[in-house]
Amino acid sequence: MKKLIFLLCSLLLMLCSFSNVSAATIGNALIERPSVDSWSNFNVIDTSLQLTDDGVIDSWSIRAQFNSDGGSNVYFQILRLTSADTYTIIGENEFMVGDTQNVQTFTVADSDKISYQSGDFIGWAFSGKATFGFAGNTGNNILHSHSDNSRITGAGTVIDVANFWSTNRIYSISADTSPVPEPATMILFSIALIGLTGVSRKRQ
Repeated sequence: MKKLIFLLCSLLLMLCSFSNVSAATIGNALIERPSVDSWSNFNVIDTSLQLTDDGVIDSWSIRAQFNSDGGSNVYFQILRLTSADTYTIIGENEFMVGDTQNVQTFTVADSDKISYQSGDFIGWAFSGKATFGFAGNTGNNILHSHSDNSRITGAGTVIDVANFWSTNRIYSISADTSPVPEPATMILFSIALIGLTGVSRKRQ
């Protein structure tokens, strides 16, 4: 009986811990912006969008806003600062922006979800013309490719930003995330499983 009570208490604690693990959104308001980049195939790193926990990316959202040449695929990226002037692409998700000037959300398949760490940054690259807009002089520190047609993609690739522009912009992009369960939660889960196994064996 004592083991059963202990098991039930462990399960309750575990459920409480899981209930405190909730999804979060990082990013900017998905509204129409006054400007759209005219370049093609370039990178942007938004150093104001810094992740503050460990987790995975569940989905990406933008406010599509094509320039006159239409849209393109977007490489949504998670980047990690690896030296004063270099960022490493930890992972990326590529999606085609549909022909609609509105909010578009791209759900990431479980097999393609990017695991990130606290301190990582959000960035992106276009495979053609830019597809979502920005407002300038906002206070957000943006690192922008130093030249047109200079797209850098691929997990594990290092981006040297020594020659990137540093400018103040805010883009209509956001990401939905799920945090990784804390170690205490995993310990409680293990205890519950051990207790359940013990009760099951005793009954046999």
